[in-house]
Amino acid sequence: KAIYTVLESINGSSASQKRSGITSIAEILKQRKLPDSVLPSVIDTLQACVNGNNHKISLQALRCLKQLISRTFGHAAIKGFLPSIAETVGERWGDMKDEVRMTALDTSLDIARLSTSLRFDFFLRKCNDSKAKVRQASLSFLGQLAEDFGVSVGDKIQRKCVVECCKMMEDRNPKVRTESIETLAVLYGVVGESIWRTTVLGRAELSAAMVDVLKDRFSTVTVAPPPSPAEANEMKTERTQKKTKKLKVRPRKGLRARNMNQTASSTVSRTPKQPPVTSRFAKTPSYSQPATIRPVSIGSAKSLVEEITKLETILCTKDTDWK
Repeated sequence: KAIYTVLESINGSSASQKRSGITSIAEILKQRKLPDSVLPSVIDTLQACVNGNNHKISLQALRCLKQLISRTFGHAAIKGFLPSIAETVGERWGDMKDEVRMTALDTSLDIARLSTSLRFDFFLRKCNDSKAKVRQASLSFLGQLAEDFGVSVGDKIQRKCVVECCKMMEDRNPKVRTESIETLAVLYGVVGESIWRTTVLGRAELSAAMVDVLKDRFSTVTVAPPPSPAEANEMKTERTQKKTKKLKVRPRKGLRARNMNQTASSTVSRTPKQPPVTSRFAKTPSYSQPATIRPVSIGSAKSLVEEITKLETILCTKDTDWK
């Protein structure tokens, strides 16, 4: 009830009421986690404040969203709202106020730590924005992603991000062009000479002058050393275990064990098969009647999120994890 009272005060027309309400939510988050029932209302209210015209309220709401994400880290309820929060936060990458823009980038990095599918999607959606500040912010975001999580040129999405970053060297804004060269230098420090492959920078069709500029910049970068053979084997084993666990593949038997089984089965005397014995008292399998399915009317994205949250709370039990 106290949280709903605070939300009503935030929805008021006074800016001071909104700021005091956001402060109250931040104080509540410091003490405990928000219950799942009020989480949609709190997120909708904070998103509305972020999209407002008052930059002070937007900054305060962004900080509160950042605190909410870090507070509910690993909680299943918050993951369903991450795409919507990411869209709202990404709109502030081109804000006129530097403090708002930097807070939005930090919040986006927190979201990237929670959701692997949204990491490089941030950059791909913002690198072609009409605002130069958004394009510049997307490049700095990509560089930070490379430093925090690494980049693999073998992955299709990540390879596309490197190619798009290279194309931004010919951007009409000089700050974006400079930022793209610095971001490529960060990527080179992570992946090394493999960045020159025909499937990566070779697809960008750079001119000779651009190639010389990149080579001069890369010459000042220290490339991260490759993993040792022991670390590489350990990483390979972990990937194999994860893949086996995901696909539930049973390990295949060796050739020797298979031959032994075939030899043992061939030595066993075969007896003619007897017809199965049937009994009139044998139980036939009974199946329960299917439950009546009632359609749910979805009128907006907010109602869709609420219905999914209800289903998640119903299905989630102590014995079953429905993440």
